[in-house]
Amino acid sequence: MLLFAQGFWIRQLVSWARQATGIETVPERAQGWPDYFDNTTGIGPIARTLFYKDTRTGIMLPFKGRAEPVRIEERIGVEAHITAIAFGTTKSARAFWKKNIENGLIPLDVVAKFGAGFDSGAPDYRDRVAERMALHQRFWQVPYHYVGLLNGDLLYNNQATRYTHHGNGGNKRLVGVSAEGNLPGLEKNRTKKHNAIDEHFIETNRATIRLAVTKEREVGAPIEALYAHRQYSDGRLGDPGEGWWREVGTPMSQELHLERRVTFKHGSGNEICREWDDLGRVDYRGRKLAA
Repeated sequence: MLLFAQGFWIRQLVSWARQATGIETVPERAQGWPDYFDNTTGIGPIARTLFYKDTRTGIMLPFKGRAEPVRIEERIGVEAHITAIAFGTTKSARAFWKKNIENGLIPLDVVAKFGAGFDSGAPDYRDRVAERMALHQRFWQVPYHYVGLLNGDLLYNNQATRYTHHGNGGNKRLVGVSAEGNLPGLEKNRTKKHNAIDEHFIETNRATIRLAVTKEREVGAPIEALYAHRQYSDGRLGDPGEGWWREVGTPMSQELHLERRVTFKHGSGNEICREWDDLGRVDYRGRKLAA
């Protein structure tokens, strides 16, 4: 464990040095960064489309893949994911939101929330607000229920009762919580193409797990365990990754009293490996280890 910790933080220092000039500095939430954004129905008066066409029948369904919502009582845990990429925005999407802001179609309180943490007197203020709205809009078609973004934003992205295609079937019982970013399955394989697991990333994604669990428990979901996409698909053995599991998942499972069901697997998925969790009983490829 000590060797892992030493190696992990050495790699982090190298990664931070490489990315130091490319990471946008964002304020602490105590200085005005919003706790979270509720984008479940859209942004201001711009409604989000919640209907999707069933590929088999051609019928438009209000809950993707299923015409009925999932009962909140069925949500027994959290399934952790990474997006596997960092999301950008298009020029046309940014222009759409800026035009709506300038035409007064977005209420001032909504503009203020999306502008929190930015200098409202800066000449590029509206551009930054529009870019943030465009980024959030990208996630309207992403199936996770909660997402922690690289810029520090926490998204309440889909209502927990909404049926979404995430996690190879895990959506039937679990709330999908994702971290934006490209992370390696094993930290020893980290390269400069991967996003850094720095203090900012850790803080953001711990807060995302905290938000998801507390919010869903408040409305009656018996959230009691933490799972990973790895446990549902052999094509996603590295999801959400060793660094996320150790730096976000494990400490938050302790804080929120979540059982880490490391020996669980479903379909083609595999158990949580020893490289990620000291409780693991298999290696990264799923081969049994000695007790």
